[in-house]
Amino acid sequence: MDKFVRTLRHVLAKSWDLLFAVLSATDWIQHAMWKYIDPEHPLYDPAESPRYRETFEEFWERVDETVGMAMDAACEETLVFAVSNHGFGQQTRCSIS
Repeated sequence: MDKFVRTLRHVLAKSWDLLFAVLSATDWIQHAMWKYIDPEHPLYDPAESPRYRETFEEFWERVDETVGMAMDAACEETLVFAVSNHGFGQQTRCSIS
């Protein structure tokens, strides 16, 4: 996330006609942390979860600030699209073979 923010700040300081940024950390954290935030997840541990919840929420606040930074840098007539390739939810199967 730190590297993404530094890079985005650098890019936003330049003149650009098109900016396309992919923030993959949102995907990674959801997959890695879901078991700590969803009490319905089979691996949820109520003793372990509070240890990660605050950091998880801080991460999403930082994402919001980063999107805000990009929006503030955009011109008034700029079209901005925020998209996701999928939603998030409980994942209990491992897709690694």
